[in-house]
Amino acid sequence: MYKIIFTKTAKKQLEKLSNVYLLRVERKLKELKENPFNVSNVKKLEGEDTMYRLRIADIRIVYNLDTKRILIEIIEIIKRNDAYKKR
Repeated sequence: MYKIIFTKTAKKQLEKLSNVYLLRVERKLKELKENPFNVSNVKKLEGEDTMYRLRIADIRIVYNLDTKRILIEIIEIIKRNDAYKKR
């Protein structure tokens, strides 16, 4: 089983989610923790070796998967509209 850690930014973003989204995110993160290679709605980010995007309704979770340390680092939890804006 993988360990999940959150960046400071991701923690703040998680706290801002409504209860409806929060329950769905928690359920998916539990699924991700148990087997990160068998979760639906996951895409590898282009140009990145260990970065992935998990889609949950209008929410996008960007994370780094470290198979050597058995660790998932949640980098961002953002709404879809904000995920694809140019930065």
